[in-house]
Amino acid sequence: MLSRLAVRSVKNNNAFLSIIRPSTTATKTDDAQAMVPWSRPKQLIHPGKVRMGFIPEEWFQMFYPKTGVTGPYVFGTFFTAFLVSKEYYVLEHEFFTGCSIAIFVIYCIKQFGPKLAEYLDKEIEKDDEQLNSLRELNIVGLKDSIEQEKQAQFSAKGQTMLFEAKRENIGLQLEAVYRERLQKVHSEVKRKLDYQLETANVKVKLEQRHMVNWIVENVRKSITPTQETASLKQCLSDLKAIAARA
Repeated sequence: MLSRLAVRSVKNNNAFLSIIRPSTTATKTDDAQAMVPWSRPKQLIHPGKVRMGFIPEEWFQMFYPKTGVTGPYVFGTFFTAFLVSKEYYVLEHEFFTGCSIAIFVIYCIKQFGPKLAEYLDKEIEKDDEQLNSLRELNIVGLKDSIEQEKQAQFSAKGQTMLFEAKRENIGLQLEAVYRERLQKVHSEVKRKLDYQLETANVKVKLEQRHMVNWIVENVRKSITPTQETASLKQCLSDLKAIAARA
């Protein structure tokens, strides 16, 4: 007895120490679980397997490594017998009522369950189709939004080209206005220079005319009537000589 108690205490202490002392394996496992991405829960197509109508299959699978195939049934039988024998569970009139209700429920499930399940499956399929149609509509709308965004980005790139073209057009307009004003300045300056030249030419002509008139008048004033008569006679004689020669 003492040896058994000692071995049991050592095992318990080792288990306690193993619980207190962190292990690298547990840390790595936690890190691995933390790194696993979250997955969406999926709707089961068929319900989980059960035995006896309500006991999950997983409970039986849990007993198999330790007790074998008969373990779950033996455990259930003896546990039920223990509860009834110790009167932890009393078989009163409500128990038999529950048994009759359970038999009726099982009969309804076996009789009407497949049809009801088929009807509910069809309703679920309709709901799934509606949800999928809404999902497809949302996907189509999002794809259209993406295409519109791409078109908007392409249009924005075209706007930059348009801005460059407008900037070049404005530069050409400014150059045309500059050249037009330069031509206007040139024409105005030429007009003023032509005016100055014309004024100088008129002044020179007036001076020349005044000079000629002054000279002619002075020459006329210096010629006497006698000299004028003599010069006329000389001219007539010269003309007669020329005529005779001809």
